[in-house]
Amino acid sequence: MQPTFSVEQIQSQGVWIRWESASRCPCSKLNGRHGADADCTACNGTGWIFHTPQDTQALIQSAEFSPKIYNQNMVFEPGALFFSARSEHCPAFMDRITVLEGRMRISMLRSRLAERAVLVTDDALETLPFPIVSKTVVKQSTSGDGRGGIDDYDLDVVYLRSVNAGTNTVGTVLTEGVDFTVDYNSEGLGQLNWAVGDLKNDGHGHSTSITPNVGDTFTITYYTMPIYRVIDFPHSIRNTMDKSKDVGGRNLSMPIQFKGSLISDLRELFEE
Repeated sequence: MQPTFSVEQIQSQGVWIRWESASRCPCSKLNGRHGADADCTACNGTGWIFHTPQDTQALIQSAEFSPKIYNQNMVFEPGALFFSARSEHCPAFMDRITVLEGRMRISMLRSRLAERAVLVTDDALETLPFPIVSKTVVKQSTSGDGRGGIDDYDLDVVYLRSVNAGTNTVGTVLTEGVDFTVDYNSEGLGQLNWAVGDLKNDGHGHSTSITPNVGDTFTITYYTMPIYRVIDFPHSIRNTMDKSKDVGGRNLSMPIQFKGSLISDLRELFEE
């Protein structure tokens, strides 16, 4: 198989990805049902342990899109990407690939699952199918001298609105920092936290909360990071010795190509 590009191209043009190896969790066998143990702390009930993360570069060569909406929650069928990485990387089935520089904006309709906060020490964490990720936006500003300038600011949740608690009437738009916050982990992946809105009051003990109750519907638009699951690796069989022009063989680091499918539910990233 002839390489169509060089390792140097991967270094100069590739995007940064995080490659995590996947291994079956022993709980799948130990629970006696040959399925993942929902209470397992090693795999969070998914049946897979993701380990040995490595940050490296890869070229994105082509994509397959499936933009058809398949349910009323406006969740899209996942597309797929073909990645090419250096030969020393050899992704296998179910490995997880995070495009570190990538951001995508999604909208979905959800029912609140998190219990309402009652005490100021309570959290009311809502784990969405895709983690919330901050996106840095550059905006051209204006000034009195007419030259303007550049302002950087971060966006995560763009729009959040729910029904009025316990009703089917659409309520007002919720404001970040007032009605909800976003809690980020060490990897920069966020969860919705209703606590500040659940506890909102007029200072005299009367609730002014407009957050939904458990089971109430809300709509949310936010930024996330595309994360893929390796589903095929057609070029892992490549030989690292290229003999096409030298019958004696010569060392040539040939890229490895693999295919990843966009993961449709990433709650495995958080401990429930």
